[in-house]
Amino acid sequence: MNQSLTYKKLRDYILIVFVYLFFRMNSYFTRGSTIEQFLLIGRIAIIALSFLLIFRVRFIPNKSMIILTVGSSFWFFLTGLQNYSGAIDILTNFLTQMWWASFLIISYLLLIRVRDDERKKIINIGVIAFYVFSLRYAIWLLSGNRYWSSGGINSIYYCVLLLPLCYLADKKTIKYSMIFIAALLTIISGKRTALISIILCGFLPPLLEKDDKRGKKKTGTMVFLMIVCIMLVYVSEYLSKSINITIIERMQSLQEDGGSGRTTTYALVWDAFKSSNIVKQVIGHGYNAVYLDKISISSAHNDFLEVLYDYGAIGLLFYVLLLFNFIFEAVKLRKTQCESFAAVTASILIYITLSCVSHLIIYPTYNVFLLFIISMGFSEYEKNQKNSVGGEATK
Repeated sequence: MNQSLTYKKLRDYILIVFVYLFFRMNSYFTRGSTIEQFLLIGRIAIIALSFLLIFRVRFIPNKSMIILTVGSSFWFFLTGLQNYSGAIDILTNFLTQMWWASFLIISYLLLIRVRDDERKKIINIGVIAFYVFSLRYAIWLLSGNRYWSSGGINSIYYCVLLLPLCYLADKKTIKYSMIFIAALLTIISGKRTALISIILCGFLPPLLEKDDKRGKKKTGTMVFLMIVCIMLVYVSEYLSKSINITIIERMQSLQEDGGSGRTTTYALVWDAFKSSNIVKQVIGHGYNAVYLDKISISSAHNDFLEVLYDYGAIGLLFYVLLLFNFIFEAVKLRKTQCESFAAVTASILIYITLSCVSHLIIYPTYNVFLLFIISMGFSEYEKNQKNSVGGEATK
């Protein structure tokens, strides 16, 4: 596949996905669900486009990530069939599993085949998308007559999950403005998990980078981020009074409310799993079974427990191996001092955080942002290895 043609296909594909996600996010800010049918058709079209692009790639590297992604999505879909008999239910299950899997694979396969300057343009699309999503969320959040919904307040993740791209931005002003905007909106929204994710994203990746010459630079970055955090607390406290949301009060209530009832839900899901027969413990109860079995009003709010109950021990093994594969890739990126190390590490930290206290797999929508960044790490390492081997061969 021609490099320039590949870039155009990847650019158009990413734009289509981001536009779809913008309309998905916007649907949470309005009353009713008049565009749900259009969104369903849009997701079907995107998945069909993903498969079309995958089938046109003649050479697929032998990567464990692809094997684990295909294996996980296939198993999740297969076990889900035991809960559903209608065509619509089966289609919903299929779209849920293929959404994240096809996006991860095609992003990785196409990113390998683009030039570095084209790669930068793809990154810029993601950075611009961050500002667009943040602006839309801010308009809703600060609107005096906003239509409140759980989907609306949770849309902060459309901003937070793109934040790791700040490490790939060319200018420091872009990097720090992204961190400031994401943190400010998160604090005003009162989303505790999102705030924890931002803190991990902002502080740990720079500390983990393998570059001893940048010691002073790292210290300066940490001091700057601490000053930003202090400013954010005061600014958010002032702004939050007008919309009656305070992150500090919500953080203080973590022990009292058990993370909005999460600890109680965890216990209920675990007890339900233990009381299941051995077959169900191995193969699971099927897609979205925690909700369908009325154990929780939505999900387990923990992907590990959700996957264990829904897809059994086999499904959990697939999921854990996939996460470990992400981590191993980050380790390789650090050893080779790849540019995408910090961004990929931040994405993995956010991924694990949300998997522990929320959900990315059972209702996969904005998790493609993290997978988009993680695929950059896989593709960069693969390209570097290929160039290294090519260089050795010409000597």
